[in-house]
Amino acid sequence: MAQPGPLPLAGAGHPGAGSAGGSFSYHCNRCNRCCRDRRIQVNPYEVLRLARNRGLTTGEVVERHVDTERMALRRRSDGTCVFLGSSGCTVHADRPLACRLYPLGRIVRGSDETWVLLPPADGSEGVRGTTGEVKSYVGKQGAIPYMRAADAYHGVVERALMAGCADETNRNDGSSGRWLLDVDACVETTGEPDVDLALHLDFLENMRATGGTRLAVVGLPARAPRKLAGEEPAGSYEHGGDAARDQS
Repeated sequence: MAQPGPLPLAGAGHPGAGSAGGSFSYHCNRCNRCCRDRRIQVNPYEVLRLARNRGLTTGEVVERHVDTERMALRRRSDGTCVFLGSSGCTVHADRPLACRLYPLGRIVRGSDETWVLLPPADGSEGVRGTTGEVKSYVGKQGAIPYMRAADAYHGVVERALMAGCADETNRNDGSSGRWLLDVDACVETTGEPDVDLALHLDFLENMRATGGTRLAVVGLPARAPRKLAGEEPAGSYEHGGDAARDQS
């Protein structure tokens, strides 16, 4: 189990990790360097929040702003995030989890949660330190609801994969991702993101329970783990790591 202390820098295989009580602080100087050349993956909850922020349906956000093959926000030809404006992030109040956690990476293995430092963006003017704690920073960034949503969606997909009802045939053409991210098309939304999250999760669980075949990737690298006798399946996934510099 991870112990409090300085966080390790993320690297190949993440050789070590810290706890939520680890020493960490960060001061953002609004240089916007972290909004360039990064793959910001999104799940249905994040798309829902972006949609409400922009006054759009989730389907419109997916169509205009999401690369459904990669389950990530689109980028402009210069590598900047599609939501980066002249004065910074235009959806800051509803920005995705990867953006909220930066420069942290969250790794979940079963019930074990650990944290690492991501490499700084090229030319970043942000100041990293050790005067606070990870959990304090995460709380101030409003990341907790996003983390809960990400964990919940990962659980739904993992159970679907274990049950053999995830559609593997459409994973590479973006069609499954497009369908799954469009919350408004799945449930009658209320305008309250947390309520709509619960409705959407119930919808997906019901589909799984009735043999639905359209449950696929939801912005997290879900995969079916080996299930041991008497144990619930426990997957492994990361948040923030997908926001690491992306050269593709």
